[in-house]
Amino acid sequence: MLLNGTWHWMEGNHGPRLAPTIHPDATKVGGGTTEITNAPVVGEDSVAEGTWYASRKQRDGSTAMPVSTTTRWRPGPSYYSNAY
Repeated sequence: MLLNGTWHWMEGNHGPRLAPTIHPDATKVGGGTTEITNAPVVGEDSVAEGTWYASRKQRDGSTAMPVSTTTRWRPGPSYYSNAY
């Protein structure tokens, strides 16, 4: 499933609630998700910003969990958790 323009996916349009619904649903049918986005504005807590922070954490080795369809997006300092 393609998630397009996730820098616009913010609390005001329920993007942070939609993203954690899409990821496990795509996994249930044997699929995955891909995000296409412009650079997020830091501090807006968009889905794209959460993905960016999670990818930095993975790159820096501060998390063993890969950024994948099994992760759940959450706003705030801890963007990914083992919720699923």
